[in-house]
Amino acid sequence: MSKKGMNRIAMLRSARAKNPDAGFAELVPECDPESHASLVELACIDLIDRLRSGNNVRVEEYVSSVPDLQDDDDLLDLIDAEVCVRQELGQPANRDELTKRFPSLSSAIDRMFFLDELEERIQADSQPVRPQLPTVEGYRLLKQLSTTENCATYGAVASGGSRCLLRLFGTGSRDDGSLMSALREVASFRESHPSLLPIQHIGAMGNQVFYTTRFVDGSVMRSLIAKPVEPKKAAEWLRGLAIAFAFADGHEVSLGGVSADQVLIDHRNIPRVIGYCQMPANPQDVLSSFGDLGLEMLNGASNKPADSDVLVPQTEPMQQICRQCLSTGDQSGYRDVSAIIDPLTEYLSGRPIAPQSETGFLGKLFRRK
Repeated sequence: MSKKGMNRIAMLRSARAKNPDAGFAELVPECDPESHASLVELACIDLIDRLRSGNNVRVEEYVSSVPDLQDDDDLLDLIDAEVCVRQELGQPANRDELTKRFPSLSSAIDRMFFLDELEERIQADSQPVRPQLPTVEGYRLLKQLSTTENCATYGAVASGGSRCLLRLFGTGSRDDGSLMSALREVASFRESHPSLLPIQHIGAMGNQVFYTTRFVDGSVMRSLIAKPVEPKKAAEWLRGLAIAFAFADGHEVSLGGVSADQVLIDHRNIPRVIGYCQMPANPQDVLSSFGDLGLEMLNGASNKPADSDVLVPQTEPMQQICRQCLSTGDQSGYRDVSAIIDPLTEYLSGRPIAPQSETGFLGKLFRRK
């Protein structure tokens, strides 16, 4: 397998399985991280894996043994990983404890909790006029996050007390064999990626299928792109999603198409996929869905202009990338979603975008042979 990033994760897990009590610093040389970003990602994955396996490990162990992880942004990544997994395991985060553990990040931690509390107050104030939420056995639905013609996503609390996201499909979905098969395929996908939330449980309410993932706080992308998004931010979000989808595709797992209703942007500006098995699943159609999403970001979802009424100039590189995503079957178009990773990376770094035929390392990393 030539996909080096995925190989590093496999090497890390293999080394951890052989030596479960080893410090992360001891395992790093066996994984050969190519960059600081890959080092941080490996640290987060190792922390997540160990917590899920019952090891009461904490962020401090990682930063004390690997000084390169002491940057504030790296610490926030690791803190977020620890907090999210502990919530998943029914161990809610404690603000006072976190600020004592990380006094230099107290402002950032306070902001996270403030936004959570503000959202809860708004929700409580709006309860008298809130529409009736469905009743799903074993779960208490708190609020509707997004809705489409075929499904809706809710913030929920499981009977054990842990928060989760619950995605409920429309009436008759229980009889859709292809949907159930696709959901089971995604649920069996055990590789970790920051933008992909593993499916925890698949169930049914009457004739409707639902599934749950761990809870992540943030805003659904649809609400953030009602007005045009700055091109660099749009490129950052689209690149994160492209890497996640290519990562899954490299493991032969199809996530379907992408839309603004199935992506949540967390407090660190990272896109998190909360909706799976959205048709279409054909590689070219998935690529087209990325083009559509990119244009929605650039032009504003509530504005969504026709091709002849483009709000962003054709000369804007992000506009060109999105248009090429829609050029299916055209030599000027991209082969699959992995092919847009390098152009987006080049755009974000300020470098000229290489022709499609010259796509470099990142695209090749995620592309199948």
